[in-house]
Amino acid sequence: MKKILKIDNFILKIIACITMTFDHVGIFLDMYMGSSVSTIVQAFRIIGRIAFPIFAFLIVEGALHTKDLKKYILRIGIMAAAISIFLLVFQYSSLFGAITTAPVSNIFLQFLLCLITIFCLNLKKYWKLFALLPFGYIVFIYISTVIKAPYMSMYPKAFLPDYGLYGFIIVIGTYLLLKYYNSTVSKVLVEQDKIEAYKETTEYKIKYNSFAILPLFIMTAIITLLRYVYPVMNTVNVSLQSYAFLAAIPLFLYSGKLGKSNKIIKYGFYGFYPVHIILIWLIFTLIYL
Repeated sequence: MKKILKIDNFILKIIACITMTFDHVGIFLDMYMGSSVSTIVQAFRIIGRIAFPIFAFLIVEGALHTKDLKKYILRIGIMAAAISIFLLVFQYSSLFGAITTAPVSNIFLQFLLCLITIFCLNLKKYWKLFALLPFGYIVFIYISTVIKAPYMSMYPKAFLPDYGLYGFIIVIGTYLLLKYYNSTVSKVLVEQDKIEAYKETTEYKIKYNSFAILPLFIMTAIITLLRYVYPVMNTVNVSLQSYAFLAAIPLFLYSGKLGKSNKIIKYGFYGFYPVHIILIWLIFTLIYL
């Protein structure tokens, strides 16, 4: 079993970026070509479902292993602000044509809200209640979407956390489960050298990865059930989003290793999100001028 745990943090990021690119190319194909390429669009969007669960896991990994959670939140916050400006320009400028009606929202805002929640959950005593603020905002957006509130049609996409309540629960659920598992290991083994040694074992990594993918399976089951029991509560495309379970494969094969890492790679992944969207938009614009 140890031999198959070969996917490190760097490779996970590569997989997430590639599958995300497929997803966004599929969105643009649908906008510009419509039903004529529906099969290709469907295939690309299915591949794209793999991206979010991996990014969600990587955010949790970052929160669990960072030396300074505040600085980590600041980096994600800067990206969230930059993407907000990016989306506001695209949404309200007539220069960008069909993309102004594209089903886009702010993935970095989702991760920022999740990290703020995680930070608050680690505060002492009643300060933990501040975690209800980002959660409340997510719920507000979710309820507004469910009841189809009139103001949502004009609500800036820049302030819509991507994947909404579904994504928030996956990130926070993963964090709480992994923190609980690590806490349990620490209580059982007590001595730091034994804890560190156990964390290098295949047994630990398999259990860790299993806990990591559990929220994904639970949420997939919940949204599938809601689709049939309470269709009005279906705020994600369940028939498409259910394929997100495919992300469990690379996540289960995660080695726990960092892999290739330096400042260029680190900030390159941050910049990939806006850059690849701009490039895709430019290519489609040039083709369909």
